[in-house]
Amino acid sequence: MFAYNGGPGSSSIWLHMGILGPRRVVVNDQGYAPPPPSERVANAYSILDVTDIVMIDPIGTGFSKPLGDAKGADFWGVDQDIKSVGQFIKRYVSDSGRWGSPKYLLGESYGGLRSAGLAYYLQNTLAWT
Repeated sequence: MFAYNGGPGSSSIWLHMGILGPRRVVVNDQGYAPPPPSERVANAYSILDVTDIVMIDPIGTGFSKPLGDAKGADFWGVDQDIKSVGQFIKRYVSDSGRWGSPKYLLGESYGGLRSAGLAYYLQNTLAWT
């Protein structure tokens, strides 16, 4: 599973520490985290027992930054974002030898919209062979 948050600038840490990772931050019934320090507990709801999870921070989110001559603006449009994340997924799958594995996309907030465009891009633009 490839998971990412929305944007702008919101990293995948919220998915990792909120629901997907092996441990999660405790929040109260209203859905707000109490003041620091945060309490972490085992995450009984993690799906790591049924899937591998690759957390992606697209360029401009988390600590992700463009390299070389690239600029952030090269990645910060809808199409540019989809292309860069799609190319990352293809490279990850190739480098990890996971072509035969099922693939899932999970996006939160804008990441949900990204998933729709990304699914189309991956199915129609990249050669999956």
